[in-house]
Amino acid sequence: MKFEVLIITSGGSQLISQIAALNSISINRQIVSVIYNGVFRKDLDDFLISVCDFFSFDYIGSINFNLQPNQISQYKNLLFYLTGHHPLEKEIRKNFSILCDYRFLDLVSIPIRVKMPQDSVLLSYLLPKRVQYVADGVIDNVPHRNLKKKTPFVLNRFLSKFPVNEKIYTPNHLVNDLRKVGKPHVVDLKTTLGQFSKIPLVKSYESWFVVEKPDAIIFSQHYSLTEDVSLDQEVNFYKAIGASLYRDGCKRILFKPHPRDLNEKIEVLKLRNDNLFIFQPQCFQGLPIEVLYNTIKEEQVICATGNSSAPLFFKSTNTVLTFSSRKYLSNELNFKISSFSNEHQLAQKDI
Repeated sequence: MKFEVLIITSGGSQLISQIAALNSISINRQIVSVIYNGVFRKDLDDFLISVCDFFSFDYIGSINFNLQPNQISQYKNLLFYLTGHHPLEKEIRKNFSILCDYRFLDLVSIPIRVKMPQDSVLLSYLLPKRVQYVADGVIDNVPHRNLKKKTPFVLNRFLSKFPVNEKIYTPNHLVNDLRKVGKPHVVDLKTTLGQFSKIPLVKSYESWFVVEKPDAIIFSQHYSLTEDVSLDQEVNFYKAIGASLYRDGCKRILFKPHPRDLNEKIEVLKLRNDNLFIFQPQCFQGLPIEVLYNTIKEEQVICATGNSSAPLFFKSTNTVLTFSSRKYLSNELNFKISSFSNEHQLAQKDI
């Protein structure tokens, strides 16, 4: 009998870690399916399809699972006691029918997203025999979570509180962050990245990068979606980072969008570019920058960001700079950036 695995991923960087984590355990004759949980983007979808084709995984599509624990009332739990059927199951079957064939599998791999309690509901519906938790990214703070009372259907087993007791598989540069929520278990990404480098789409990305030859990369975050920052302020913030790098001698500056950045943000930045940035083609936007590890290391490219976790992967070989801004960012976000910079011992500049 084959061992059935479902990878629920939140992006390209996470998928690299998830495949590395899966490779670190001994499983014979496995069937692997992949689903993306998040806002749909065609470029990211194309990348996930290309990865699954290369590894002979079954890509089953994308969902944006949004059922929150607070939707599970005591009344619904009482119905479960009386009838044996929880109303939430019907809701999931109706709105996320793609999940129905992936219940009770041998293993589910999922990133730990501390701000997404709906992942607890998702896992409690799927009820896998085993869960492999993987790092999602930097954790600036751990929100209080104690959902033990949401029984019997939901959250009595999966991510009901922090820290969790299970291992959390993580690349080395996120170990300190993962200690806040569980027991980090380091996986080496280099072998997996070697496999990714053979994917045709990744080869094309590397060829483009070598031709453009940037000497600095700005790693974007989607601040206007998640922080108290307007789109106009965010665009001006990244322009200010570019201007600072240019004054310091960087002449070929690549703006690397976050996979979930709005097209509107990128288009506005292009209009106000002043010939400051290189912009990658749309087809490469969904690719994680980690796939260019060897090239970025060899070229000694400077990595600049607010508080993105992606540049940390290059910290041991490249210069990583963080930027805050009292002019364009909120006090709360500047505090997060400063905490991130201090925790990871990075140089910080206010612009």
